[in-house]
Amino acid sequence: MAGGHGGASRDRWLVTYADMLTLLLALFIIMYSISKADIQRFRQFQEGLQRAFHIDVLQGQDANTLADAGAIIDQPQPTTSGVEATPEPALTAPSPDAEVAAQLRARLAGLVPAGARGNIAVDVRPDGLVVSLYGVLLFDAGRTDLRPDGRRILDGVARAIRPLPYDVRVEGHTDNVQPDPGPYPSNWELSVSRALVVTRYLIDVAGFDPSRLSAAGYAEYRPVASNATREGRLRNRRVDLVLVHPHPPSGGSQ
Repeated sequence: MAGGHGGASRDRWLVTYADMLTLLLALFIIMYSISKADIQRFRQFQEGLQRAFHIDVLQGQDANTLADAGAIIDQPQPTTSGVEATPEPALTAPSPDAEVAAQLRARLAGLVPAGARGNIAVDVRPDGLVVSLYGVLLFDAGRTDLRPDGRRILDGVARAIRPLPYDVRVEGHTDNVQPDPGPYPSNWELSVSRALVVTRYLIDVAGFDPSRLSAAGYAEYRPVASNATREGRLRNRRVDLVLVHPHPPSGGSQ
């Protein structure tokens, strides 16, 4: 009997050793679970082990931190939301010409009376801003003397553009209807004469510096609408004030 009791005492270390192996097995299982980065399953497994062994598994570590660490080991970092980000197109700032055009439209709004056979348009072209007075605003058909209400409209346009730092090219345009027999044998002479009349008015009445001005006539060869309709011909019968930037000074004398 004594010998039996002594053998049992000597074998008690096996119980401790078995407990240690069980804990190591639990640790390896936990590490395996971490490597799979399944947070929900890890939390469930952690709670089950705590209830079974009455211990805090890896006390002091947060389950989210451990799962994230396992994900880093197991796979490369994903991009945001798993989708490659596409950069948004940069906003395009309005050009100075576009800003000035918007200001001119607001300034000239209401200058043409209701019911007039024509209007004022402001556009941006590669060579500058264009203030277009079209229709029967400045001149009657086939004539080159300014209408009385055309003078008032031209005064308002001149006040708006004179302070701006642009040179002004006055362009005369016509529709494709040839003028009646008279002082202007073709639309070339008519368009050039109208451009010159407006240029002289800007100098003599509106007070423009002559060095800022030039004049040109294009007859019917630069239409902005179809001449097949009355409305199109009215749109092509116009005087354009093209606001171009002054040429920079020459770098040296010739």
